[in-house]
Amino acid sequence: TLRDHAPGVPRLFTMCVEPAPMPEFYGLVDLWCPVMSLYDPATAPVRQKLGEKVWWYVCTGPGAPWPNNFIDHAAITHRIRYWIMEKYNVEGDLYWSSTYWAYKDPWEDPQSYVNRPEGKDPAQVWGNGDGYLFYPPSRERPKGPLVKGPCGSIRLALIRAGLEDREYFRAYERRVRDAKGLAGSRAVLDSLVADFTHYETAPEKIAAARDRLAELVESVE
Repeated sequence: TLRDHAPGVPRLFTMCVEPAPMPEFYGLVDLWCPVMSLYDPATAPVRQKLGEKVWWYVCTGPGAPWPNNFIDHAAITHRIRYWIMEKYNVEGDLYWSSTYWAYKDPWEDPQSYVNRPEGKDPAQVWGNGDGYLFYPPSRERPKGPLVKGPCGSIRLALIRAGLEDREYFRAYERRVRDAKGLAGSRAVLDSLVADFTHYETAPEKIAAARDRLAELVESVE
């Protein structure tokens, strides 16, 4: 087996059909990574207590009201997913590509589909912006070599904001380690997120919650 020949290499398993973690693969997986809508909040904590890790991912699905990285989703969904990750103690967020724009210009055509040299396949449309968070560095196709970094999207900036939001929880944990003390940050979290598809969408309330977390961090010497 892989574990016998490469015991130091963790085994990641992505799943998009059944809820996960799933018993059929217990003992074979080090890092579970179901699509977000198939994350099982009952079995995941059990596997984490055994030393396994749990991530999730979004791609062509799930659709609204699940938060994804689509351009035509409300901007706040790109950020709030990291608060939802905190609520369920999900350790990582996998995304399959950030520059999926071969054979087309995403500045002109933001839709994602099965890309082929001969053009798009209208029968296999994936989602608006699915698979790319960066754009080519220039709107106009360069006439020669262009040594320049890609252009980051607004969605990428919101994802960064969500990761920064979550770091406030880590900063607070490093100062307060007892369950009673952590109840304060948990209350802030629960005020924004009820479950996977019910969450705060007002940007000013999320900003206020982040300020409250900062106050909690500063309140502990």
